[in-house]
Amino acid sequence: MTLSLHQTQVVFLRSILNNEPVEDIESPVLLNENTHNPYQVLIFSRLIKILKRIYPVSCAYVGDELFSLLSQQFIIQFPPKLPTILAYGHYFDEFLWINRFDTYHLFLPDLARLEWAWYTSFHGSYQPPYSFEKLLLLINQTQEKTRLSIPRSAHLLRLHYPVYDAWQSHQKDESLPILSPQWNFLMLWREEEKIKIEKLQQEEFLILKLIETNHTLEEVCYFYQTFSTHIALDDLFSSLCQRGCIVPFKHEGNENIV
Repeated sequence: MTLSLHQTQVVFLRSILNNEPVEDIESPVLLNENTHNPYQVLIFSRLIKILKRIYPVSCAYVGDELFSLLSQQFIIQFPPKLPTILAYGHYFDEFLWINRFDTYHLFLPDLARLEWAWYTSFHGSYQPPYSFEKLLLLINQTQEKTRLSIPRSAHLLRLHYPVYDAWQSHQKDESLPILSPQWNFLMLWREEEKIKIEKLQQEEFLILKLIETNHTLEEVCYFYQTFSTHIALDDLFSSLCQRGCIVPFKHEGNENIV
């Protein structure tokens, strides 16, 4: 059956994004084999622009030309699934890790993780921080029924390289630093109209990961008291609450937000 112009455009888009052949499409708007190419160039160009907008620091490190080539390969391997174009670019850090092209840019996957976290947190929602005074009561009373929460927009990152330093330099239009391996722990989340980025101690990161994975307060406290004596538990929770890392949550047996 011969397709209309609208039907042809739909089939074109799907075939291009899914990297499928279009030779069998019968349509008066398909005059020759070159008809497919302008559509492909246009869509690839727009997707590359999206990736450059999400990963500007990564682009600055490798240069516009190389980043465009990497983006083309990424688009071929990971075509977007409509209509979730806002979420496109999710696996770019994994792509960079698999396709490491030299020993000078081994930090790029970590940098891409940071940039993706910033991008998705920006599109998240704001939640006000939780009061440490209220939390202190729960610590002393009902640990087994309490499951704390971190902001829904939050990302907890354990990174091999200090890529936050590079990100900050780019924000200030400073020269991009040469990065050497060094463990870093970060938390990013939306705080009102901005994105907040906090450097964490390893103990803080581990506690927040337990909270993120829905462990009870009793389990969190047991883990901390067993494996860490670096910071008093009350001081740690006080610091996390003050910085906005813990938000209101539901108490087991109580449907209302605590």
